[in-house]
Amino acid sequence: TPPEIKFNLRSFHIYMPVMINGKGPYNFLLDSGAGLTVVGTDVAKELALVQTGELPAVGTGGVDVGSFVRLDSVSVGRAVMTDLVAGKLDFSALNQFVQEPIDGILGYELFARFIVQIDYQDSLLTIYLPDDPAFQGGKDTLYLEVETNHPMISAVINDSIRGRFRIDTGSMNYLDLYTHIVKEYNLIEASRSKLEGVQIRGVGGEIIKSTLGRLNSFTLGKLTLHDLACGFSTSDSGLFAVEGIDGNIGGGLLAKFTCSFDYPQGKFYITPNPSFYEHDEMISTGVTVRKQGDRILIGQVIPGSSAEENGIKTGDFLLKVDGVEVNNMDIYQVQELLNSKGNNKVKLVLETNGKTRKVTLDKRPLF
Repeated sequence: TPPEIKFNLRSFHIYMPVMINGKGPYNFLLDSGAGLTVVGTDVAKELALVQTGELPAVGTGGVDVGSFVRLDSVSVGRAVMTDLVAGKLDFSALNQFVQEPIDGILGYELFARFIVQIDYQDSLLTIYLPDDPAFQGGKDTLYLEVETNHPMISAVINDSIRGRFRIDTGSMNYLDLYTHIVKEYNLIEASRSKLEGVQIRGVGGEIIKSTLGRLNSFTLGKLTLHDLACGFSTSDSGLFAVEGIDGNIGGGLLAKFTCSFDYPQGKFYITPNPSFYEHDEMISTGVTVRKQGDRILIGQVIPGSSAEENGIKTGDFLLKVDGVEVNNMDIYQVQELLNSKGNNKVKLVLETNGKTRKVTLDKRPLF
């Protein structure tokens, strides 16, 4: 029986338990966009892992530098990988922004050794051996190319623009189009609606700018998504500015399917789940949050949102959401309070320059 692992799906990020050298479990982010598995410096210190060289980690905005370490074993459920060279990075900055604090990132090595099936609807990861007859594929099959340890597929923008796309389970976005293709085809102008000046944060903590909008259509194999939420990169540097790749397919889009990665056979299988047929309304108060120690700060204020209209600033401390104190919460818990369904307004208590104030925000579509 192939190993099945329940995972936590937080804002389209996959968090799951992983054992390292027989110790743990540790909380890892599953990231098909990571060219190798990475452990945090705290885990490396706890396990006394030996450094074997320097590691440049390319994020969406630039490069962070860590080191290489050797792992005797990495276990995901009953699937075990032995004698791995992994990266070691300090996640303290990244853990201010991710939905749950992570101890590591599970990347290329798992996908390269097994068929990895992700059932987003049931939050279930199934790991098959490459020749396991129990694996049944999917409704549609796409050719998958592994380029510098990253999975690439072909897809079509707006019924006519064919491009090459990286499949990135480590991204919370739906789809991000890279700068060169955005400019070549004037895709921002073609978007039905748009929201400018949005920031995207990478592994190294650096930021790139993007415009959010709606793509008329995006076709994967025989399946087409319409009016898809999309990021249009306007950055001239970083991952979204590279040539030869046209975009990044993130967890928001992948969550509409059961996805199976078969690196050994060069195939990517997709089967739509019920959310494939739903239109995604980007409803928000217009704030994102981050952590500073045990406290919650406003990380970003979306232009034109209710938060901006009410004078909320990046760096304000968030104390309460609808009467609930948020100190010591993980980010996903705060986001659940901010985005709770059934109420079109949310009441916040904020602290700015040592003074507290109360604000009521509207929840409304951003674009």
